[in-house]
Amino acid sequence: MAEVKERNQTFSGLVNKARVFVENALLPEIQGYLAPYGLNPAELARGRAMGDSARNLMEAGAVVRGEQLRMTQKLKEKGGELFDHLRLGQLAARAVLRERPDLLTALGMTPRRKRRKREGGEPLPPVFVSRSFATREAEAEAFYTNALASPEIIALLATRGYDTTRLNAGLTMLRDWMGLNSAQEKAKAMSQTATEDLKTARRDLARWYGDARMISRRALKERKDLYHALGLA
Repeated sequence: MAEVKERNQTFSGLVNKARVFVENALLPEIQGYLAPYGLNPAELARGRAMGDSARNLMEAGAVVRGEQLRMTQKLKEKGGELFDHLRLGQLAARAVLRERPDLLTALGMTPRRKRRKREGGEPLPPVFVSRSFATREAEAEAFYTNALASPEIIALLATRGYDTTRLNAGLTMLRDWMGLNSAQEKAKAMSQTATEDLKTARRDLARWYGDARMISRRALKERKDLYHALGLA
């Protein structure tokens, strides 16, 4: 008879218990008791198929979730590199365009304003606002594309060492980051789908296994040895 492994009530434990049940329930001695109650080879084959499907979904889900985590980490790393690069460009722009608020605005940058002060002259603390992916993308897009479209801005930024090579490199980094975000969103959607499929498989298998246990308890009430052989206590 198949060995019964002690497991916690996890999904993998449920799959293992259902597998042990099916394998041992197909033994001729046990089938003689269970078949009259509907647990015949065809029904046990249905239970086995549900268990196999659940196991496959577990394995596939682990791969999908791993890919999502990998993409999320890579997106974070590349985003850090991109926005470090962007900040250097923005610092250069503020230095050379201090007297040209029109050009700063064209780069998607707001000219600096004097910070408001409390009564007594103490500056108010700056307000930090959490920005969405779309907002950060638009910020980088405006800076790189508009800078590259303006010979005047290019010439001024070059005086600070931020030339067209660095601008083009930043634009490439931005495009790569956007592509990674699309891939990460796709991986996230696949992970969510896999999770939902797994929940459905668990519910269905748990329902089938629960019914099979109740039937076995009734069919084998005079044969506790066979009942225990199914991995039931």
